[in-house]
Amino acid sequence: MNPKKWPQNVKIALALILVGSVVFSAAWHFSSVLGFIGTLISIISPVFLGFAIAFIINVPMAKLEKLITRLSERFKLKIPDGVISAVSLVGALALVATVIGLVIWCILPYLIDSVKMAASALRTNYPIAMEYLEKHGINTEHLRDAIKSINPEGLVKHLEQNINHILKFSYSALSTVVSSVFMYFTAFILALYMLANKKRLKTQFKRLLDATASPAVSREIQSVLRIANRSFSNFIAGQCLEAVILGVLFYVTLTLLSIPYAFLLSVLIAVTALVPYVGAFLGFFVGAVMILFIDPFKALVFAITFFVLQQVEGQLIYPRVVGKSVGLPAVWTLVAVMVGGQVGGVIGMLLFIPLTSVIYTLVHRYVITREAKKARNEESASNDQAS
Repeated sequence: MNPKKWPQNVKIALALILVGSVVFSAAWHFSSVLGFIGTLISIISPVFLGFAIAFIINVPMAKLEKLITRLSERFKLKIPDGVISAVSLVGALALVATVIGLVIWCILPYLIDSVKMAASALRTNYPIAMEYLEKHGINTEHLRDAIKSINPEGLVKHLEQNINHILKFSYSALSTVVSSVFMYFTAFILALYMLANKKRLKTQFKRLLDATASPAVSREIQSVLRIANRSFSNFIAGQCLEAVILGVLFYVTLTLLSIPYAFLLSVLIAVTALVPYVGAFLGFFVGAVMILFIDPFKALVFAITFFVLQQVEGQLIYPRVVGKSVGLPAVWTLVAVMVGGQVGGVIGMLLFIPLTSVIYTLVHRYVITREAKKARNEESASNDQAS
């Protein structure tokens, strides 16, 4: 009997039996399924990472492509599209490398000097701290004994006794580092291939979509993808702009207050602020520890200044700068950050703002379409009544 001629209830029953069998088998071999999923994720993770790297680099690359195309049209130069893409890719990579190099060049010398100053301050302030604690009735005998017990000979002896564990840990750590470096390197090479062939990949995806879906569905999917691409690209640009604004604001304020390491702390806070709302707290923690060794009062001033500026940034600057860049009102930007943080932590915060922007845009478009349709229906009904 031809399966196409089977009754509909038979087909539904067989489908339910098949789905139930698959679910029961997966539940029975749950650990194996989890292991398979973990293996699959580890295999395809470089692909997703490469796509993420390509998407980030494509933001300045797309800007450069538009600029070069505009200049070529203005001066009537016939530059092939392949050359424009290649030049834009090299320019975007050079821009990203320059920014990373400048950040390292700005931070590293100050960081080395701060470590030296912290060590010197610790040696100077140690006797004063011990005397202060003893003067206030705190017994420092155990603390002194613990510090005295730290000596090079004891450390070497401890290392000799635990050499096997140290070697195993070092091998494991080295394997993890090598694996991570290889994964990031593979993802970066894959990202370059994606960017170099992005127009061809876009054409192939469009052809596949047109071949497997109806014209209306294909147009709708492409429209949603364009909105998502615009929202995520604008989010990255807005996030970088917000980090620069925050860094300048901190540098000016800390300089006026004569806080040590004003430039270093401003750069550090600006870089860590690329993670919405909570990223700058990492820069605050490092800065507070560094200043604490030099001047505890200045550390207190820095803490108060940070929390004041953080409130200004979180409530006023961030929702307006980043929210405006993705076309999202300030209140929905705050909601997206809070919900994203609860659902997925830092990654959730990074994803939920542009994702909420996409949903907001689609809902807004749907409402406008429905209102226009309703207005046409009401106009048609009124014309019918008048006639």
